[in-house]
Amino acid sequence: MPTQSIGRYKLGRLLGEGQDSAVYLARDTVLDRQAAVKILKQAGGDAYQKVLQEARLASSLDHAFICRVYDVGAPSGEGEGGMPPYIAMEYIEGESLAERLEAGPLDAYTLLRLGTQICEALAYAHDRGVVHGDINATNVLVNEECEAKLVDFGCAAGIKAAGATTVQGDVWALGNLLFQMATGKDALAQMNGREPGELGLREVVSPGLAAIIERCVDTHLSRCYHTAGEVLHDLQAEASGRASTDRALPTPLPSQSDLHNREPEKRVSILARIKGQPRMERAALIVLGGLVVILILILSAAISFHSPFRSTRAPKGGQTQTLSANPSATKRLEQAKKGNPEVKVWANHHSMKYHCPDSPWYGKTIVGQYLTQKTAQEQGYSPAYGTECP
Repeated sequence: MPTQSIGRYKLGRLLGEGQDSAVYLARDTVLDRQAAVKILKQAGGDAYQKVLQEARLASSLDHAFICRVYDVGAPSGEGEGGMPPYIAMEYIEGESLAERLEAGPLDAYTLLRLGTQICEALAYAHDRGVVHGDINATNVLVNEECEAKLVDFGCAAGIKAAGATTVQGDVWALGNLLFQMATGKDALAQMNGREPGELGLREVVSPGLAAIIERCVDTHLSRCYHTAGEVLHDLQAEASGRASTDRALPTPLPSQSDLHNREPEKRVSILARIKGQPRMERAALIVLGGLVVILILILSAAISFHSPFRSTRAPKGGQTQTLSANPSATKRLEQAKKGNPEVKVWANHHSMKYHCPDSPWYGKTIVGQYLTQKTAQEQGYSPAYGTECP
């Protein structure tokens, strides 16, 4: 443990320690905020240049998934009283991805979420001429909102100085990290002369995500991704496709306990619902309903008038019978004998049938079935004036 403070930062508990440095939780006494202070174990001029380069590269990046740099301190003094170089950064409340993976591989949703965020941060850094150089689970922190933060640019360099091979190295390292998030294992250690498609990824993740990871870790330059932007594009497409599939899933039916615990719904009559509508909407609904009723009545009348088969109910016995069409009805009508002039023939010129009532109220047809006057009128019969019943 170094002195209780360094620069303007009051040091607290140890957050992590590596071969060359240690990171402490600290309090910025000037701005009164928490910070993570990375202190190098060596205090030479070369050590300060290394911290300064890391701070400059990291501070040039302003991204939601990259840890922000606050301050950098130069070494001072000699021996035990001297202050080593340090760099003050944003403090991330959470755990490293390496600690999270100790519990096992991530589920598909978390993998896509964190993997896309890490890839977005890496693509952003590459677009601004910075390569990370050390992409691994230890250098990714995950906060309480399940957001990734890329940290530790100690191995970072400018793309012009590092060359394109280091950019490709970031992509390979990203693929290895995604493989580790999916399986809990190191992809490069699993290769052993095997092709990426033989790593068994398709047994644990979706085919689309498996193809992305396999292409990331493929060492053949003609087949692998060459930029983090290409990986990001495919990861976002995979995440979008998965979200669409999840939205298309049917809503599960409620369980019996849900039905039992559910509050009884209030029954609202149709009239009450209409009353609850605005006045103009109620008027429109009433008019529309009236038009529908009129249309139904018109269609019913047309169907009844044009139907060649009609049912009649006899006043005795209560049986309903259907009269078949009688082609010779007109001829019989013409040959009808003169009878009682007060009782006229009721003829249906559409179905070519006629009816001779025994009285003005009901009578027997030529086929022996009874019709009331009302039924005869409803079925299209009308008095055939000039012709009398036999």
